[in-house]
Amino acid sequence: MISNQKKKGLKSSKSYAADKNKTKKSINKAKKTGEKSDAGKDIGRDIGRSPKLKKKKLVLPTSEEEDVSDEDTENAVTLPTTETDPTLLKMVETSQKVEKESQKKGPIDPKSTFLSISTPTEDGSTPKVPSYSNEKNRGVIYISHVPHGFYEKQMREFFGQFGTVTNLRLGRSKRTGKSCGYAFVEFKYKEVAQVVSETMNNYLMFDKILKCSLVPKERMSPAIFRGKIRPHKPPGKAARVAAKKMLNSIKAEETIAKRQVRQVKKVNNNMKKLKEAGIEYNFKIAEMSG
Repeated sequence: MISNQKKKGLKSSKSYAADKNKTKKSINKAKKTGEKSDAGKDIGRDIGRSPKLKKKKLVLPTSEEEDVSDEDTENAVTLPTTETDPTLLKMVETSQKVEKESQKKGPIDPKSTFLSISTPTEDGSTPKVPSYSNEKNRGVIYISHVPHGFYEKQMREFFGQFGTVTNLRLGRSKRTGKSCGYAFVEFKYKEVAQVVSETMNNYLMFDKILKCSLVPKERMSPAIFRGKIRPHKPPGKAARVAAKKMLNSIKAEETIAKRQVRQVKKVNNNMKKLKEAGIEYNFKIAEMSG
């Protein structure tokens, strides 16, 4: 019986008695000296618990467009404003009027279209949703001949003067992350996008004439704004960094042995071809010669 208990890792009656005597002695010593003992403390509750660490606050960018590379900040230029350019002021005023008019317009009976599933008494009350949720009346413009220095942050600031910009994508190279010279800008209202496309077409900016056109409704899709490339971390650069890490990593013995077998096969095939051609040439692989 005792042997079975030892195998299973159970304590015998003698060991339990010894443990009790130890706890009694420690309690008596504590009473005499006045020190606190850990005999009656539940030590097991602290086992496996890691010490509490102070949480560090992470400062993240508010949007993807704010994640800008050093090259973009160097090439960034001062944008024309309504104060410096009187023609731009007229464009902004017309677009703002159009946006105010489109905000006033709405459905004929908005409350009749909503039905509450959980509480029937709330039928007809409009639910609380974000202001950007209605995507039916949005407009997208396509911009080409975009000059260097006119990047995502600058575009959002510049076109934000005309109206509410809901989405933006600047075409960038997958290999280098540099600007490709075209962009898509989405406005909250289609009427504002129409005004911007008409007024900003052939607008001179930094020695380049911008070309703007409204994207027709048939060609509008969410895929226009997919695959935004971060300027400091393009996919081509990330793939090259990952390939370098794989190449420079320490290989296992099995992979080295397999590679050596492949090398020997290639060398033997080349030697056969040289002998058939009447050329006698012998060499050894440096790694396998020693």
